[in-house]
Amino acid sequence: MIGKYGFKAISIATLISLLGCGSSDNSAESSVEVSAVRVGVQGAGVKGPLAGAQVNLYQTDFGQIDLKGVLLGSGTTGPNSSIQDLEVPLGISGLLLLEFSVVEGTIDITTGVTPIFHSLVTVIDAERILNGEDIYASVLTNMVVKLALQKADSGSPYSGDMNGSLSEEEYTAALAVAQQQVKSTLGFGLSGTTDIFTTPPLVTSDTTTVTQQADLVAYRQAIEAVAAIANALSESGGGASAQVAYDALIEDLSDGDIDGQSDSGAVEAFASVTETLEATVTQDVSVLVIPGTGMRVSGIKEMLVTEALTTGNATNAEDLEDIVVPMISAAVEVDSDGDGVIDRLDDFPATPDEIANADTDSLDGGDEPQLQDSEVATDTGQSETGSEADTNPESPESIVATGDSETDSAGSSERAEENIDTPQTIALEAQADEDNDGVADEFDNCLTVPNPDQANSDGDAAGDACDGLPVAVWNQFNWNEAAWH
Repeated sequence: MIGKYGFKAISIATLISLLGCGSSDNSAESSVEVSAVRVGVQGAGVKGPLAGAQVNLYQTDFGQIDLKGVLLGSGTTGPNSSIQDLEVPLGISGLLLLEFSVVEGTIDITTGVTPIFHSLVTVIDAERILNGEDIYASVLTNMVVKLALQKADSGSPYSGDMNGSLSEEEYTAALAVAQQQVKSTLGFGLSGTTDIFTTPPLVTSDTTTVTQQADLVAYRQAIEAVAAIANALSESGGGASAQVAYDALIEDLSDGDIDGQSDSGAVEAFASVTETLEATVTQDVSVLVIPGTGMRVSGIKEMLVTEALTTGNATNAEDLEDIVVPMISAAVEVDSDGDGVIDRLDDFPATPDEIANADTDSLDGGDEPQLQDSEVATDTGQSETGSEADTNPESPESIVATGDSETDSAGSSERAEENIDTPQTIALEAQADEDNDGVADEFDNCLTVPNPDQANSDGDAAGDACDGLPVAVWNQFNWNEAAWH
């Protein structure tokens, strides 16, 4: 099978002994031959695409500080940046780490000189290699892999058990959070739905649709912008090189924002630029020059078209001129759940789709996130609260979910209200909601107009969304003030 870059995807050892040579022990011979089957790894490492880089694939070891376990195979990147000569056993499984290292002779195709970053890593499930997918490591995957490694065992917005050791489950979950944190700060407008572990950061034979090309342009734009910011930080005194500044950015993000401080204290490389750090990071990066070139970051499409002549996919690059991808300045505070509320102001930083992050009953903790489908709030810890959030944000009286493990008969979530003395039980699944605003009709102060925040500035019977609407009256009875059941 020939891969997208024209190299061998799978090679199989000679199977003559399996084709009936008269042996009575075919099963033993089969075991030996099958173990010799090798699978080629396809893909590239990209800041600009790396040519002449060393490529190593490792089984992940969560007891190692760099995740590197058993070395499964080694190869290089060719003149067109594609991986070559890297083959691994067919029996690989689990999470793997792919590393591209700069060695003597390695060049960045974009600049034609030695890359400004020394190595790039990504992690992938072995199934992706077995399925013949292209694997890419980039400036952003490298940040996510390392940030997740630092934070996976910690608490919210991560889901670690904080026991001092790292499991594959903790790390896999952490990758999603770390990816969102990186994109929300140094994504420069990269879509929250774009997966940087699977989206190609260069033109390939797969980047054919408008959506794929837009994702490509936005992703590569972010990669080059991060490099430009790291270079700008270094030039202003924030590290001896762009590599040092880049590593410092990863360290700085560990506490939830870029401010010269990390989980473990001050970021040494940023000591002399702390006062100007935010301004440097959030500047209009479109006017910055891509390190090693005379081209601005805003010229990313032209760069990709030129680059494709070397990587061998120039045909697909022709349509990039029609792609419009806005560039947004970087941010310095993370939004771990991608709901538009930075973690510092978010009552539920690990849970998207809160109801405006409101706390309408003025008790500790924000209102409940919108329950999805038939999801029911539960109290898995059997504490004074349920497991999702404030299940009745309009009233200090609590509402509890029937079933599951809500054994304490209190209504607010484990992450919100506690010690409520007057519980009352309601089955959440059965609640009618005429206007589909996430508030059950029985408690909705505006039945016909969606108003999930239940705002009621004048304190009358109708919420703000219903104030000013025609009032239905029959026989001196105001229907808008009726209790609907």
